[in-house]
Amino acid sequence: MSNETIPAATLILIRETGGSAPEILMVERAGGMSFAAGAWVFPGGRVDPLDVALATALGLGEADSLRLAAIRETLEECAIPVGIEPAPSPQLARQMQHELLHGNDLETVLVRHELDLVLNALIPLARWIPPLEVSRRFDTTFFVALMNDGDRVPNIIDTECTAARWVTAREMLRQEEARQAALIYPTRKNLERLAQFDSFTAILDHVAAHPLIPITAAEEVQHGQRFVTIPEGRGYPITRDPIDRVKRA
Repeated sequence: MSNETIPAATLILIRETGGSAPEILMVERAGGMSFAAGAWVFPGGRVDPLDVALATALGLGEADSLRLAAIRETLEECAIPVGIEPAPSPQLARQMQHELLHGNDLETVLVRHELDLVLNALIPLARWIPPLEVSRRFDTTFFVALMNDGDRVPNIIDTECTAARWVTAREMLRQEEARQAALIYPTRKNLERLAQFDSFTAILDHVAAHPLIPITAAEEVQHGQRFVTIPEGRGYPITRDPIDRVKRA
């Protein structure tokens, strides 16, 4: 079995609602997908060679190719622009989505519409790497970003997603607990982490206090019961879960 990982990026896009807990953009993966079928996830996907090529052309490094992948995937999946200025209108964002889904690369789309990248709008929150025994190992960086235009409505493409919505981390966790929504393990752990905070500023302060150290879940047995664990001290309030609470991809 190969140990090689597949670079991937996902975007936790946050909008503030004025006094209440911030909402997060989430999409429901189509049931026929090979990864995380039927689960609610953050927009994202694997890094495309064109993301790497664009980063190289701009004189940027690996971290920015991950940002480019997160920006592109969020546009493709939801028609919501992040890290792009001036901010495209909803109509232009849907046009950009159409162009990306019909063979245009991100650089071509940006040049065509005279748009620039603002890559530092995407801030790394976490990096998760699956254990060696997992057959498809996505080395995934989770970014957070603030949606300044809070009225954006996702426009999904049903070949990949069946639904999309803005929802608080606490509400998403409540729905999973009630078996009204499915979450894969890294998604749930990052929702638990974000549910601790009531503002984007508080999230940024938290991120600044926790260096980006890769996380790999492990299994352990205590008193005859199996658990999945992650390291302490990485910002996650719950670091051990009964294995029957863990949904695999």
